[in-house]
Formats: sequence, C-alpha cells, structure tokens
Amino acid sequence: MYRKNVCCFIFNDDLKFLGCVRIDNGQYQCVQGGIETEDMDNVLEAGLREIKEEIGLLPHDVHFVQEIQPPNGDPTVFRYKTKALKNKYKNCIGQEQRILLFYAHESVIKKTVVIPPKELKIRREFRRVLWVSMDELCEKCPPIKTHIFKMVNELAIPIAKDYLKISASHPPPTLAKV
Repeated sequence: MYRKNVCCFIFNDDLKFLGCVRIDNGQYQCVQGGIETEDMDNVLEAGLREIKEEIGLLPHDVHFVQEIQPPNGDPTVFRYKTKALKNKYKNCIGQEQRILLFYAHESVIKKTVVIPPKELKIRREFRRVLWVSMDELCEKCPPIKTHIFKMVNELAIPIAKDYLKISASHPPPTLAKV
C-alpha cells in the first residue's frame, strides 16, 4: 500500500525552486507530507498545512498555481518506495505523491522557519532552505525520488514560465495613497 502524500514545489520570479536541505543527510527535497483523511477532498489544504508546519510560511506567503498531473494520467508514476514508513504506517511500502506548484516572491525565504514551534509536536526536518535551479534540486534529491523530480522539472517549468508571463502583464493592483 502507498501512503497518500502531497509534495509542494515553490518557485520564484527567477524560476528558482525552494530547496529544503534535510537535516539527516543533506539531500534536497520539497515540503511534503501525508494527506490526512480529512484532506482527501482538499489536497490544497494539505499542501498549505505542510508548508506552514515544515517551513513556517502562511497561506498568504505563497500563491497556488496548479496541481501537476502525471504526464500519462497514471498517478502511480508519482510513487516511490521507502522502508522508512514500515514502522510508522502498517503495510505501507512507499508514498504516492500529489504534486502542487506554488509561486512565492524570492523575499519570502526570509520568513521561513525550519525549527517547528514546540506546540506542533513535530520534529525538525530541515537544516535550511534556499533557492536553487530545478536541475540542482533534481541532482541533490533523494535517489528514490529522482524520477519524480525529473518529471516535475519537465512539466513545471513551462507552467511556471506561463504563470510569470501572465503575472507580469497583469500586476496586482496597488493601494492608492489617501
């Protein structure tokens, strides 16, 4: 059985992606986490929750662009096997990811917090976060996820470029001074 999971790729105006450097092995990954039963109908909620829990960003800090669908329509291509889940989740042999694409201004990195508040009772996962190219993210991600990151690289870059082009031609309104 594969545990349902959400993985959040966050990009900025320079088409750099937020790389989260794991505390245990130094590999890069994106914010990710399990889709809880109550989130099954709202994957975006799961993604926003994970972003807040893992790096401290709030919903207004990121802009949801879209969910990245598997290129062939088969969600199993976004699966990976891992032994790490066997002790925590009975009968799980891996995770099946739903990929969410978000935009954030590059300055949002100053708001990230990699040490979760004690009241959340979750362990720290990341040493730091940094903006990196998608190629670097693919090179430094865990080997069991490389196939997913490479697919996302091919699929997300054109979507991100389109998003930035549209955003540049339709900037958000500014508040008039009174």
